[in-house]
Amino acid sequence: GKNLTIKQKERMTNLYISNERLINLVNDLLNVAHIEAGKKTPVKQPTKLDDLIGVSIKLLEPEAERRKQTITLKTSATIHEAALDPKIIGEAINNFLSNAVAYAPESSTIRIAINKVDKNYQVAFNNPGLMISAPERDKIFTKFYRAPEAQKIRPEGSGLGLFIAKSAVESHGGKVWFESSAKAGTTFYFTVPM
Repeated sequence: GKNLTIKQKERMTNLYISNERLINLVNDLLNVAHIEAGKKTPVKQPTKLDDLIGVSIKLLEPEAERRKQTITLKTSATIHEAALDPKIIGEAINNFLSNAVAYAPESSTIRIAINKVDKNYQVAFNNPGLMISAPERDKIFTKFYRAPEAQKIRPEGSGLGLFIAKSAVESHGGKVWFESSAKAGTTFYFTVPM
């Protein structure tokens, strides 16, 4: 509205942000319910992974720019279409990338790479910041789990994003894992069959 005061605009913005968080939480809970009920089966169609990643980058670019972060995408070879459900795999990509943006330090570079490994595409999301400590590693993909370090950086998370991402990738016959060190930060990987 044109006639809102600065204070009213701030309140409206805060309401909008709170509403978006609730919508995201409800969507995450619905996704988990569908996964657990076995109702989230992929509807596969010819899809290019680099296109899906490009869409995700565009969605998260405003937040990355606000944090003065750069997102890069590197492909080792030509990426051909694979039989994927673009909605389900797109959601996994969004979850991996939104975590990288949220937990990477300001003014850092988040690196995404697509490689061909055997008969799979392997995607890597490198966050140069937060290292996942040894006691937390076995819990990272479990439902509702959030590491204490992650809660300090971003208190409002649901702990469902990585669980949903893992389920999405596994529903396509792929695998999910990560590597984490103080020097390199954390890199999440997933594979899907070509």
